[in-house]
Amino acid sequence: MNEALSANDREAVLCALQNPALKLSNVVPENITHYLRLMNKKKAEKSAETGDPDPALWIEEIQECIDVGNSQTKQALKRKLGRDHDCTLFARDAGKRVMK
Repeated sequence: MNEALSANDREAVLCALQNPALKLSNVVPENITHYLRLMNKKKAEKSAETGDPDPALWIEEIQECIDVGNSQTKQALKRKLGRDHDCTLFARDAGKRVMK
């Protein structure tokens, strides 16, 4: 997993995340880009803390990135759906005003 992440190999990272031996849960393939961003951020933070230029992420840290990524994606979709719904209502209401 960490080798694939260090190589920034998107396909290999996704394959590793889905490997049953790692016992990671709730991996959503569509969120791989977000997972990569979060894991690279976590690695940079860990590097700054430890001085290790290429620190390995532990399973718990990887799972945290997955969970945060899923939560953030879900929140973003809710906001988008809310805005789209508001725009539809606004357009519908505007149309009624024009017709009057």
